[in-house]
Amino acid sequence: MRKMILELGLKPPFDKMMEQALSNVESYTIIEMVRIDFHQGIKVGIMEVTMREGFAIEDLTLPPPAQVVSVIQSSGQIHTCIVQVQAPKEMLGMFRQFDLDLIWDTPMGFSGDTLVLSVVGEDEELRKLMGVIDTIGEVREMHVQPASFHQEDILANLTDRQREVLVAAKRYGYYDYPRRMNAEELSKRVGVSKATVVEHLRKAEGRLMASLLAGY
Repeated sequence: MRKMILELGLKPPFDKMMEQALSNVESYTIIEMVRIDFHQGIKVGIMEVTMREGFAIEDLTLPPPAQVVSVIQSSGQIHTCIVQVQAPKEMLGMFRQFDLDLIWDTPMGFSGDTLVLSVVGEDEELRKLMGVIDTIGEVREMHVQPASFHQEDILANLTDRQREVLVAAKRYGYYDYPRRMNAEELSKRVGVSKATVVEHLRKAEGRLMASLLAGY
């Protein structure tokens, strides 16, 4: 797998949304993505917000799809917040185009007129992303490098959905012998089709085995 970092100049209406979001803010930096649900149009992340001189976190003006759920920590002009974005119905179709087999990584954030996105995935999925990125912006710079993961977190090389389905499979007895739950029952638990569950498990298992047996 490879990591790709993109620097984008946003297109309308996203450029206007960014302009509004930066009216009294220097920069937004995503520290960690907590949840991404492309089907429902929901993103939740831990974000570092650097306010402009003379402004407090109470002066933050995010576009309507986004809201600060909680301010975790403040130090001077820098505030660590939990932020949720709920895509409006008219944007769900565009949002779902980004539902690819990718890990959304850091660095990620925006300042000035530049949005930075970082993803990890196989070349085929990275190419798919490049095919849909034009809906939101123009690529100014692109950096691609081999992906690396911390050994202490073996689940780090799974996408959010793969991790969610795999953990649910373990929790509900899919991997027990004999099994306490089959793929169809698991699909009802996690709210996706049986075929999707099987696909996520197959890819997750493949990535875990490749990580565990690297060098053999």
